[in-house]
Amino acid sequence: MAAGARVFLEVRSRLRRALLIVGEPKGGGMPMDVTITPFSLRLIIPEGCTEIWLPAEVRLVPSSCRGLQYVAGDGLHLRLQAQAEFSTKLISIFNQSSQAQECCTFYCQSCGEVIIRDRKLLRVLPLPSENWGALVEEWCCHPDPFANKLLHPRENDCFIGDSFFLVNLRSNLQQEPKANTKVICKRCKVVLGETVSSETTKFYMTEVIIQPSERSFSIIPRSQFVQSIVAQCLVELSSARSTFRYTIQDQDGKVYILLWLLNLDSLVIESLRSSKHITKFPLFEDTLKSDSSPAWNAVKVLYQPCIKSRNKKLASLWESDISVHSLTLPSATCLELLLILSRSNAMLPPSLRQMNSFQRSILAKRNVVLVDKEKGRVEPFDLLLPFPSQSPVILQGTEVKENHQTSDIKMMREEHFTGYRKKKKEKKRKKERKKERKKERKKEEREREKEKDGQSTWGFWYNYSSTQAFGSNIILMRSHGQKHDFYYTLMVKKDGCKFLF
Repeated sequence: MAAGARVFLEVRSRLRRALLIVGEPKGGGMPMDVTITPFSLRLIIPEGCTEIWLPAEVRLVPSSCRGLQYVAGDGLHLRLQAQAEFSTKLISIFNQSSQAQECCTFYCQSCGEVIIRDRKLLRVLPLPSENWGALVEEWCCHPDPFANKLLHPRENDCFIGDSFFLVNLRSNLQQEPKANTKVICKRCKVVLGETVSSETTKFYMTEVIIQPSERSFSIIPRSQFVQSIVAQCLVELSSARSTFRYTIQDQDGKVYILLWLLNLDSLVIESLRSSKHITKFPLFEDTLKSDSSPAWNAVKVLYQPCIKSRNKKLASLWESDISVHSLTLPSATCLELLLILSRSNAMLPPSLRQMNSFQRSILAKRNVVLVDKEKGRVEPFDLLLPFPSQSPVILQGTEVKENHQTSDIKMMREEHFTGYRKKKKEKKRKKERKKERKKERKKEEREREKEKDGQSTWGFWYNYSSTQAFGSNIILMRSHGQKHDFYYTLMVKKDGCKFLF
């Protein structure tokens, strides 16, 4: 790939649309020939030729090019149709079939220190949402028997939360720890989690990596691991709870970032990424290598930093909004995530970096690996996440190797939320039936009253007044079931009758 203009391509698989941005050549003022084929992009300038091959699942439709315009600072913008058929297979290391119940080892992701060795997980269950107590009160006619009880995993259990998982460390501890104390890696001193009770420990997904015990520890670049975990958390929460706004906070509840999820189906391809905007932090050493992959599946987000009292008012509004979900991470990881978002924002074309008052960024869900036909297949690193993750996308050169493991966690979560939706619908139907029965009872009462009106009896009494020889009173009495009797007096006079009530 020769040096030339920068290319940025974003493919939306659900919309089947693609945005292509071709930047100006580095020299400036040079002629450039852009060729779009269904399988590749080719840029020819006097200095050389740049050719980008698309993933095997992506096809462009060159005849659909439209919206061609030049944007100062970006270059040439155009939109076109794209056919993207990504694999929907889900992978989970927690396979509860009898053949997949192998021992796992928990490692510190930063340094590879063993935390739990050879743990066989027989049950892996998703934890209910933080509002599960309120749901129990709505569905139960008696007091909640579990109101003051906590869910503690057994020795071979693992409970999955939004950004953490709970395990039992009773057999791995030499002394009984105190509750609400931090768990720190004894080698690199990174905060891994915290103790919930004397036996239960909470580990954050961004700090611990889980692999089968038969495999050796594989080092995964920190920035790739953090954004992959956070992206998968956003995908899971958005699909399970229809939540799209999040606050990233530490264990003390301090908000670091406001996140607004835009879409989940982006495939980003770019070439000649410049590192001039990136200070060489150790967090980004892998991204500055020349052989880093130019394509990845990603989620697009809007974010606002909240450090140093920035956006304090907006953060307060979000915290009081019930539609906003909170993700708790260690404070150091919150700062790392903010640095990742800022770096991603700086790598976008200038016209795509802002949306209203928010900054735009992209989080890679999983790296896409280039495959060389001559040298053979290059396997992508396997992110062993405690929840389903999407299969890797392999670029031009070979077919995608499918993973046939079943996604038990995904299935259990779907069953859990499906059951909740069914109960909610059933509750709604019960209320409607109750209203209908109430209306029917009122209707029956009105009909009975009408029938009783037709069967009312009338009595007549004749009163003769000695003082009024020219007239008399007739009292009419109406009896009406169990209600009070009504009396009417008919005044009989020479010139006619008059009712008195």
